[in-house]
Amino acid sequence: MDERNIACGKFDSKISIDGYSSDISRNRRIRIGSKNPNRLFENQYTPISTNGDVILCDGEIFNPHDFLISSHGRNLIVLTNKEKALLLDALIDTNTELKVFEVKYPVFDHIKYVSNVHKNYEELNRLLNVISELEIKGESVTHHASTSFLYKIERKLRYKNNLDKLFAFAYKGGYQEVFKLKEERIDRQILALDFNSMFADCMKGIFLEPKSVRYQNFSKESNINLKNLENGLYRVILKQPTNSFFNKYDPFKYVKLNNANYFDLEDNHNIELLLFKNELIFYQKYFGKVEVKEGFISKNSITHPLVSQANLIYSDRLKYKKIGDKIMENISKLHLITMHSSTNQKRFKYLTFKSSKKLIAYLSSKYMIEFPPEMSDEMKLTLIEDYNNFNFKHLNNRIQAKLRNFDSNDTVYSISAQILANSRIKMIRTIEKFLQHPSVEICYANIDSIHISILKSELTSFLQNNRKLISNKMGDLKIETIASKGYWFDVGRYWLINDAGDVDLFKNRLFNHKGTNSNFTDNRKLNIIIKGKHYSYVKPVFMHLFNAFSYNKKVNGRDNVDNVNYDRYSFNEISGLKVAAESYNREILKSKRLKIDLFKKIATV
Repeated sequence: MDERNIACGKFDSKISIDGYSSDISRNRRIRIGSKNPNRLFENQYTPISTNGDVILCDGEIFNPHDFLISSHGRNLIVLTNKEKALLLDALIDTNTELKVFEVKYPVFDHIKYVSNVHKNYEELNRLLNVISELEIKGESVTHHASTSFLYKIERKLRYKNNLDKLFAFAYKGGYQEVFKLKEERIDRQILALDFNSMFADCMKGIFLEPKSVRYQNFSKESNINLKNLENGLYRVILKQPTNSFFNKYDPFKYVKLNNANYFDLEDNHNIELLLFKNELIFYQKYFGKVEVKEGFISKNSITHPLVSQANLIYSDRLKYKKIGDKIMENISKLHLITMHSSTNQKRFKYLTFKSSKKLIAYLSSKYMIEFPPEMSDEMKLTLIEDYNNFNFKHLNNRIQAKLRNFDSNDTVYSISAQILANSRIKMIRTIEKFLQHPSVEICYANIDSIHISILKSELTSFLQNNRKLISNKMGDLKIETIASKGYWFDVGRYWLINDAGDVDLFKNRLFNHKGTNSNFTDNRKLNIIIKGKHYSYVKPVFMHLFNAFSYNKKVNGRDNVDNVNYDRYSFNEISGLKVAAESYNREILKSKRLKIDLFKKIATV
């Protein structure tokens, strides 16, 4: 059987450091940037409330347009997103910026818009006083936390190597995959579990020292003992997949111009990708042969600078939960999440290019993107453009590019990327252990949550066998719910139903938000601001759930009516943009109506 070489990169099927040869040769230290949180200021807001027709401020009622015109230079804030939406036209007309409290301080669960402007105003002022008492400074609660954590990291590490930017290309996110569309079998139950502070727990263990990273080529070496490798990130080729479990549940995605897909591993597949040493050792058992090509490594190891503090904050979280202090519990939870992300905040740079060809050449070199030569330049830029990493504007025969900046001195990707690697290992290890129980079927996995289907008669024995994994300890699992039926349409979109027919647990990203009361919201109107060089206007956008379903997995038509699974595509079905589009279109024709009918069914029960 002929071997098939498959490269799994960050933005594309390309793993090449050719564009960074000068960085490798320089091998210099960079002082990590941070800001002293003590120098952050408490925001001085002017609170207002509105119903769209009037604005209330300091006990007086104003016409919105007149008030906003007279308020230039003031730091205005409203309680809810709903209020900002009601003022969008006036905000554009007057070129006014308006902050939203529930966005900046998402630790208050009860916030909800009411039509009474006086009640919204009173609640906003009360909560602003709470923020002041808690001494939360900066632009938001997250900004304050990330500034504090990055400062502590910088004080301990001081420096990173200029090669740290290359660790961003291993930064692929946590494990996310849907395995089952529905589970309605009467002899089964759905067990939904969440990891307690997954990312904080994944800060434990050994990390390489960022300032002492160096490059090493291994292409001429053979019979490398992986355990003897230094800590670091390695470009490797995994050959001869030998494990049926891993062939179905591996975390590797094939990416073409930002279009990412899991695929079935086959015996002849050679997988090229970037892996940390602990990932490489863990995945080794699933392959017959491993080749190490090059690495970014360090002889020196460290513990995560915040790992001790993470343990303390988690203890505080449990304490606040016990005494019923929901606000402090939520703040502790947010801090545990922010610890991980403080070293990989999104930073951007703005560059101007004389032509699309020069921009494409830059993207190919610096972001490891291989554009199909037969594709037009316009199409290349359209396909790679996304909010998180790349944005392009054509201005006066130039292209202004907003590009993810991996060179920023206030990022430390070598730390944050390994935390995510640890989380993927933790999820794969857990799935593998659960499947050792004969009746377990995996339904859903999303970074720090996992749903399984199991025979009712075996649930007690399963919980007993896994009792060491289920507790309130950081990194262990907690039971979210035990349901009788489950429906999983996408990552972040599922409904779990109990015996009485009620929804026990659900998520419906983009559609269910704080302003909705229904568990089954299937449409949403958003007002977005369109800005041109000489104009701005509000454009209503209508979203419908039935047009938001994804089709990056195939509904398995062989399943019975009460149990419907998803299958991964074969590699041949997603190996290029054109064939992937054809595969998606076939799946849409096959399963869209099925998904629509299923949603309508569970929404009307």
